[in-house]
Amino acid sequence: MVVHRDNDLKAMRYQYLVGLSHWPVGRMIGGAGLKVHSLQDEVVGLTRELVRHPSLSGQEQSAAILVRDTMQSLDFDEVWVDELGNVVAARYGDQPGPHLLFDAHLDVVPPTQPDSWTCDPFGGEVRDGRIWGRGATDIK
Repeated sequence: MVVHRDNDLKAMRYQYLVGLSHWPVGRMIGGAGLKVHSLQDEVVGLTRELVRHPSLSGQEQSAAILVRDTMQSLDFDEVWVDELGNVVAARYGDQPGPHLLFDAHLDVVPPTQPDSWTCDPFGGEVRDGRIWGRGATDIK
């Protein structure tokens, strides 16, 4: 993926969402008057929503739909779900340079000893500045 227009807010939003750039809180982006904390809120919100989709192995469809819909809203050039349920997306640039591939999984293992959890394993709760739940520190 090549992001070549600094004022392309959707490209920058995508770039931030996938963690390619780290902007200090409060920095203005592309003159659009959008503060980074709103992007951080968006990333946290998406992560929390992914955690709320249990997506146990073989049951990832609802999480895959969320990822597909999110990528479509970010204006990827192509987004589809293949016959195995994998979400595949592409963003094409018109500038020379390296390509970037992200490979991830959506499945999680079932929570063990549910009574010992201090939060809902699929709640996506934010506590003490952290997101709690299955997949929150893994790939979601």
